[in-house]
Amino acid sequence: MPDGVPFIPSAHLLMGHGKKSGKAKRKRRHRSKAKTPRLSPTTALLVVNSTKIRKKALSDCRRARVTFEKAEKELEFFEKEDKPAFVRWYRSEFGPLLEEMKEFSERTELIRQKMLRIRRFAELKRCHLREAGRLYEESFDEFERLEERLLDRLRLEEEARQKQEEAQQRRAAEALMREISAYFRSNRKKIQNLLRRGEDKALIAIETMLDFAFHTSRHPSLCEEVLMTPEGLELLKELGLEGALVLSSDEVIDEEAGADFDSFFSETFGDSWGEAGPQMGAPSSPREKDEDGRRLSALYREMAFALHPDQSDSGSDPAKLELWYQVQEAMQARDLDRMEVLHAHMQVLAGDLSPLTPVSYVMELTQMYRSSRDALRRRIRSLRKQVEWDFCASTPEDRQILRSELGADLQFDRNHSEETLRAFEQAYAFEFAPRQSARKKEPPAEAAPPDNAQTYFSWFS
Repeated sequence: MPDGVPFIPSAHLLMGHGKKSGKAKRKRRHRSKAKTPRLSPTTALLVVNSTKIRKKALSDCRRARVTFEKAEKELEFFEKEDKPAFVRWYRSEFGPLLEEMKEFSERTELIRQKMLRIRRFAELKRCHLREAGRLYEESFDEFERLEERLLDRLRLEEEARQKQEEAQQRRAAEALMREISAYFRSNRKKIQNLLRRGEDKALIAIETMLDFAFHTSRHPSLCEEVLMTPEGLELLKELGLEGALVLSSDEVIDEEAGADFDSFFSETFGDSWGEAGPQMGAPSSPREKDEDGRRLSALYREMAFALHPDQSDSGSDPAKLELWYQVQEAMQARDLDRMEVLHAHMQVLAGDLSPLTPVSYVMELTQMYRSSRDALRRRIRSLRKQVEWDFCASTPEDRQILRSELGADLQFDRNHSEETLRAFEQAYAFEFAPRQSARKKEPPAEAAPPDNAQTYFSWFS
């Protein structure tokens, strides 16, 4: 078209342009709405084919089971093989030395018990230790007879002292009751005015009691204890405050508050409220509860047939026996989730995890195996530091080195036991043993004090 000449549309274009453009716009708007749907905030992606996830879960479960069983066998071998073998070797190599140490320890303990008994006798009879020791050495029957009489006298004195303390406490309570009665009666008009105003009895009684405790410098709990006696309750009844302290006790308040709390949450959350809080996932309909009960019973019957000692060989298998105990606990608690996990555990033990076993139970069972394995490994790490570990695999050269090390330690302990015995013998001769007869021409040599005084006194600490 040449420049400068305007474009004039044809008539049919002028007549139908507006209508077509309006329809096109409406159609475009309609198509745009259909292409942009609104997404819900709860939209999530679901995996339809869970074969790979199940395969991975079963593989992890079997691997965790293998590592757990390996640690369990290692610990079992130590308990049944290494440790008994070491004990037998230890006794055969150091038997005489151990017997000497045992003899020294027994003799030391006998002397210690004798010294303690003589010291107690001397304190009760108020005599010297040598006099009590002489009686013990010369006439043991007389010593026992006098000791029994002294102990009887001590018991009577203790009973008399307790009765005296009880009488003093009773007189103090009676005196405090008289003071409280006088104070409450002196405030009778004030109490009556407060009651006419409609004040709470508990508040009136507590405020009056606290005022008395403040003015007399008495402990409020002691005043409350006195008011809870029959005389105190009679006083409150006389003043029109009957049952005031009983209604205001902490136990009743706590029970009422707990009842209100439970009723509030039962109304808010329904019957699913428990000790652990509102259980949103708990079954709410009787039909679901019945289904869970039937599932629980079916699992229990199946596992009882497979694990009961009378129905299978679980009595000879510690793992199955322990699993049976856990099944009984889960049945008593009516715990369906735990029963499902234990059922998967039983299937793993039998080696027949079914394809229908939920992946969540398999993963939880894997976590159980891993936690048990880690606990066994921690125990094994601590046991590796002991000399009994891996004793069966040790060579004769290793045992000879071990014998020299343990022999040196045992010899040191044996010498120490002998020194302790000598220290106690010297201490007994120095402080407890009776002196020799003074009719001899030469006075007896004074017994030397114990060499190992620290060891001696540590036995009496």
